[in-house]
This record gives sequence, C-alpha cells and structure tokens, in this order.
Amino acid sequence: MLRLLVAPFALLLVAGPAHAFCRLTTEMPTPGDNCAASGIGLTWRHACISFSMIERARSRPSFEDVRDVADISFGTWMGVDCETGPIALELRQTVELGECVEPEYNPRGPNANTIIFIDDWSDRDLPSDAFGLTLVWHNPDDGEIYDADMQINETLGDLTLCRGACPSGAVDMQNVITHEAGHFLGLGHSSEREATMSARASVGEISKRDLHEDDRAGLCSIYGDNAAPTCDGPDYVPDNGFSAECWAGVEPDDANGGWCSAAAVGGADRPLPASALALFGLAWVLRNRRRRRVGRNRAA
Repeated sequence: MLRLLVAPFALLLVAGPAHAFCRLTTEMPTPGDNCAASGIGLTWRHACISFSMIERARSRPSFEDVRDVADISFGTWMGVDCETGPIALELRQTVELGECVEPEYNPRGPNANTIIFIDDWSDRDLPSDAFGLTLVWHNPDDGEIYDADMQINETLGDLTLCRGACPSGAVDMQNVITHEAGHFLGLGHSSEREATMSARASVGEISKRDLHEDDRAGLCSIYGDNAAPTCDGPDYVPDNGFSAECWAGVEPDDANGGWCSAAAVGGADRPLPASALALFGLAWVLRNRRRRRVGRNRAA
C-alpha cells in the first residue's frame, strides 16, 4: 500500500547491509513497523503470470490509456536485470476484463489477479491516507503466492496520467500502480526514501515510475536465481483457471482451514512501451489444483 505522506516516517528494518528493501512474508509487520521481522518470504513460484483490469466508473483518462499504463508499470519491473540475467518472470494483461470489484481468492476454482479502482474508499475498511492497497494471497506454510489483487484509491486527488509534471491536485496513476506492482510481486516497503517501494508519497509525485537500485536489488533477491521461463498461452492461466466473475463461496475462518492473506505496502529504469506486454486472450483450459491452506497479506 502506498500512503499519502502526512507525517515524518520512521526508518524501516533493513534487509541487508547494503540495501533497505523489505520482502513481504507470511507474517504481518507489528504495529509501528513496516517490515515483518519474521516469517517466510512471499514469492510467485509460477513464473508466467497474468493480471486483469476492471473498468473504471470514470471516463477520463480513457480506459485504453489506463490499460497501457498498467502494462508500462508492470513492464518496469519486468525490465530488471539481475546478475544472472533478466528477471525470471513474464507478465501479461488479459484481453478480457475482470468483473469482480472485490479482492478475493477461490482456493477451489478459477481466479483472476485484478486491478480495481475504488470510488467508495472511505466506506470500506481501507486506510484513509493510502493511494492503493494490494492483497497477496499465499500459502502460509511456504510463502508461495497464489493470487494478488490491487485496489486503487480514486478519492485522494484527481487520478490521472500525468504528462511530465502533474497538474495541481492530481495523482499520477503510473506512480501508484508501479509501487503497488512491487507488492504484487512480493516486496514490502523500503526504508530508502528514493525507492519506488518507499511507503511515503505525495500528491503530484511521479518519481516512483522509475525504479531505484534498492528496488531492483529487492526483486532480484526473490527471483534473481530462477531460470528464465518459457511461457505459452495456457501458462498464464491463474490458479485453478481463469474467471472474470466473483467467487460465490464463503471463506472458512482460521479454525476451519487456516486461510490467511497478507497486505503489501505501497519505479523502473526503463519503462517498456505498452506494446512490449501484448494483451493476452483467455481461451484457456481450466486446470484442477489440490485444495490448500491460504494466507492473505495486505500491503499499502
């Protein structure tokens, strides 16, 4: 989750001697901290990942431009080079739009990783000063990410696509989505003020469009040793298959299955053109997966 800068911010836990990045883990940070001191780091084990946009209620900027900016924001992270070569992930936006305006994960059926624009932010149990919040559904035993849903706040300013400097009172959509994409991929907040994954931001900021070295080091710490994937159409199918619609089931509580989620907290050197992440159709065969325990981590 990326929060509006409203007060001085305490230093976060440092992940190593040379870097300040933080990974999301199977444990939530303690109150007052922005990086969990324990738990297993979250990671996508499936390297071919898709995400689906949910259409905004607002007509400006055009939704096609919004879709392009989402591609650019994720492409910024996909353009990272590690010591072993390019980052070992591939990400595509689906042609088909999502229809479910609530973040959710169905452990027994098809899913979609979504980007949702929220007009009634204040009516939900969401941090009032957050530009966005990402829910990361994962295995609490080993940290494998199953699903991620990004919520974007429409109410902290005029959410737009800034061309150069932002107009007064405007919030740059690319700035917000690039930060939230870091959570989507398993990163928490960095204590490096200039990093895309810093928790602090202000209205009109555009600096988080471009990754800091700390952001690249954080991503490489998760995926840098993985082999480069070979992704074909069916490989991008979300967990248990794809569905644009909401799941009609009821989540069990901790006593009846131990499901959990983690929230992530709210860059890149070379934003890729929208064409670099071609829109991908969803004519996929559904794949059955075993029933599993699920965690949910929530980050702004």
